Amino acid sequence: MAPYPELYKQAREVIARNKVDVVVEQGDLGNGLTRALEVTEANNIDIVISRGGTASLLRKHLNRIVIEIPVTGYDLLRAIYPHFVAGKRIAVVGYQNIIYGVQSIAAILNADLGIFTVTQSSVMEEVIADVLKWGAEVIVGDAVSTALGKGKGVTVELIKSGEEAIENAIQNAIQVHDQIIEKIATLKRMNSIFEHSQNGIIYIDSAGEIKQLNEGALVCLKISADQLLHKKVGESCLPDAIKRILGRKGGANDGAVVKLGTETVYVKTIGIDVGKRNEETIVFIHDTGKIQKLEAQIRKELSEKGLQAHYSFETMITGDPINKVTINKAKQYSLTDSTVLLLGETGTGKEFFAQSIHNHSARKNGPFVAVNCAALPDTLLESELFGYIEGAFTGANKGGRKGLFELAHLGTIFLDEINEMNTNLQARFLRVLQEKEIMRIGDNKVISIDVRVIAATNKDLYREVQNGRFRSDLYYRIKVLDIEILPLRKRPLDIYPLFQNFIHYYAEKHGYSMPAHTEEQFVESLARYSWPGNIRELKNFSEKFVILSSGGSPPKGLIEELLANEREERIDAPGELQASANMPLEEKELEYIRAVMLDANYNISHASRILGISRGTLRRKLNSKV
Repeated sequence: MAPYPELYKQAREVIARNKVDVVVEQGDLGNGLTRALEVTEANNIDIVISRGGTASLLRKHLNRIVIEIPVTGYDLLRAIYPHFVAGKRIAVVGYQNIIYGVQSIAAILNADLGIFTVTQSSVMEEVIADVLKWGAEVIVGDAVSTALGKGKGVTVELIKSGEEAIENAIQNAIQVHDQIIEKIATLKRMNSIFEHSQNGIIYIDSAGEIKQLNEGALVCLKISADQLLHKKVGESCLPDAIKRILGRKGGANDGAVVKLGTETVYVKTIGIDVGKRNEETIVFIHDTGKIQKLEAQIRKELSEKGLQAHYSFETMITGDPINKVTINKAKQYSLTDSTVLLLGETGTGKEFFAQSIHNHSARKNGPFVAVNCAALPDTLLESELFGYIEGAFTGANKGGRKGLFELAHLGTIFLDEINEMNTNLQARFLRVLQEKEIMRIGDNKVISIDVRVIAATNKDLYREVQNGRFRSDLYYRIKVLDIEILPLRKRPLDIYPLFQNFIHYYAEKHGYSMPAHTEEQFVESLARYSWPGNIRELKNFSEKFVILSSGGSPPKGLIEELLANEREERIDAPGELQASANMPLEEKELEYIRAVMLDANYNISHASRILGISRGTLRRKLNSKV
């Protein structure tokens, strides 16, 4: 909006030269505002460029951004100097933004300049009258003041802007326009995030007034927008618990769990600081029910990717009556959520039972996490089980890490060789069983978990308690539903069916035909060996047998040779009866009975079932051997 014709002409030339999209109109204090309103509405214009009093008027009354073409000291000097040299009495008239700097010029020139500042267009004629009374011979000013001075017997000199000032103003306007577009785009993005967030969000300005909220907040709080919008926090219908959180000093907090009627939400506030002042606050409201469902879904997906149990009771191979009783007991235990303790020698299939219990339980769709407590150092085992936060210790992963208890949420965790836990870790584990909560290493917040625990040991835990290596309170806490898994030597009827299954598996794996053999020969040979490594040893033995048979008939005496090698490799091996060939039969029987009693935890009924004799007969044999 050019206040005078020459500026209009200059602006058009600059715009044509720079090839920018700018509408040029002419208008001064008299008609500039009216013209500006018409043009900006018709052309959807956001920014107006003008000068002097016209710029001041537009900025005051036009609802647009106004960029001013500045009047420089050089522009003033260029208008004043010729008249100063001629010795004329000069009055400088105009708005402050036009004649700013004229006093410095007067001082430099040592000139007696009349300086008349205009504050509004309605008093311009009065100002010109004052100028004439002052005795001005020359009026230097803007378009309006010089127009009014014409015909008054004085010389008028318009303060003109140079092309450089016009170019700078246009470039400033373009930059402001680009910034506005970017700000609008940012606001649209933020509003889109704001509205589509599943969490509740409330924005509160520096005066404590609720300025914006999303649908998620209304759903969480079960309240209407009218009850909150444009109200001060203290006067609003926000729940008192949230008001108390907002009343805390400091912009941000670590969050708090808040009970809203029957629902529970997690509330966190973030203060946006400017300098040392807290200007605004954003409140985030999380529906804990949705969080738990999301966690369950994530954990289910993790389960599908590897944290799952592969074995089930249906795939168990057994022909032994006592083992069938054990399996039925395990099935009954699987229907509860109580802790299960599996007792058995190495290689008896404790993890097979653990996975089967999980797959037979209501948690079968949840994760199954297995960890061998003997395989990891104490510190590493603790971080694996409980997880840690970032910076908890040297080498901790950025962002921290979830522990296995968290990964097993809504599922089962199997802790093998639990007797290898140190006593400090046993104490932490006991708290997990009692409180159903864990705390990551380095953190001060507890995390609720829903996990079924299955523990296993190949040692006599009660003896470990007596020797001070295992906490008695933990022992009685995990020995709720205990299952003893018998070694192979106690269930000889299982040996050949398992062997048959393994040689089928390994023949297919290695691409061989099934080795030809007679069942009677193998049953007798296999049953004579005590299998101290139990099912694991039998499995390894079966693979060796398949490979050495090479898919045909096994060489004569192969199985006896392999069993002889097994015996030589395990001289003095733990768990095997050390009965010498020349040991009297009575001593062999006593050694066997003692081993059975040890495995049965000295339970007469259980031991008698294993031995296949009555409790009375067992007592007599024990008494006669004392």
